[in-house]
Amino acid sequence: MPKLSNTLAIRIVIAASAMCLGSSALSEDSLSHHQDYEAALNITLNSEERITTQMSRLLIGEVKHFDFLQFEHIELMRHARALAHPPSDVSEEAKEEIKREADALMSASLEIEWIIADFLQEYAQVRSATSNILDIVSSLEDEKDAALRSKLHSIKAQTQQLVLNGYQDDWEELNNSLSRVLASDIGAQAKAELDFQKAQLAHYLPTLAKHIKRVENGASDEIAKRLEQAYRSKAT
Repeated sequence: MPKLSNTLAIRIVIAASAMCLGSSALSEDSLSHHQDYEAALNITLNSEERITTQMSRLLIGEVKHFDFLQFEHIELMRHARALAHPPSDVSEEAKEEIKREADALMSASLEIEWIIADFLQEYAQVRSATSNILDIVSSLEDEKDAALRSKLHSIKAQTQQLVLNGYQDDWEELNNSLSRVLASDIGAQAKAELDFQKAQLAHYLPTLAKHIKRVENGASDEIAKRLEQAYRSKAT
């Protein structure tokens, strides 16, 4: 068997070393991808709870803007999109199942987007209505009729309590107090304005809590769990 020349032997050694280094680099890249994938999975799990927490914080006035709510929802959508691309060493069968679940998670997150949009619109309407009711009551506080002043005082206290409790109290007492004042002689303009604000509360207030429930009862957490199971059980 002919001997290899020194030059050819050196080439083979270099080529073999390059292959080993390439394999090592691929392994490191795959490990990094798996770590990133795990992190994305963890963010999508229990996303419903994090989103509803931010909805509740907004209602009770703990935060004055919806940036935190928007952030949690964007994080869900961003990572749901990323989860459609599992690491390269995952089996093809698993990749197909993972992509199906990731697409379903993306659809669920888009559904939450519509719920949040409705929630924020109705929150703005309720907040505006309570603010306007307090303004109208303040404009009538100089009324000489003691009975009317007492009714106005009740409306003020009940409205403030409603706001303080995150618009989640039963507003029946406030509704009745508003009706009693509307039956009094407060002038046509004040009556029209107060009646409109009462109608706004009646229309939008009952649905605020329902939007939170809709997120809580959504599909995103369940889909994320199925996605996690598919990844962990079938990854190679």
